[in-house]
Amino acid sequence: LEDSLVLRSVLEPGAAEAAARREHDENAQAMLHDRVEAVAATTTRQSHRLADARLHLAIAELSGSVSLIAAVADVQMSMTDLLEAIPVVPHNIERSHEQHAAIANAILTSRPEDARRHMQEHVSGTAALLRGFLA
Repeated sequence: LEDSLVLRSVLEPGAAEAAARREHDENAQAMLHDRVEAVAATTTRQSHRLADARLHLAIAELSGSVSLIAAVADVQMSMTDLLEAIPVVPHNIERSHEQHAAIANAILTSRPEDARRHMQEHVSGTAALLRGFLA
């Protein structure tokens, strides 16, 4: 648990920051918007987890770093079983959607510090839930 959470807390905020430092064409912008909307539109735990992982991978893709994409994919895979072990709390899901939108907005408006901060808040919130339910 702790190893995955530490790795995620380092990788994913950095990926969001790196993505916000790059310019993105209309296709990339549309893809990120679509991924954010796809997470919010899910109706089952399994579909939510898949859409959420795809969003986090899309953010890594926008960083332009193949190595970072692979690392985020690995950390997302390690999170799957952990996240399946905790109950779905509607308030937490709503907050996650708000955070996703804030991260995407910061990336698409070229605000790297905000992208990092929003992603750090997001992964920290998930870490707190996991520690609370699994520790």
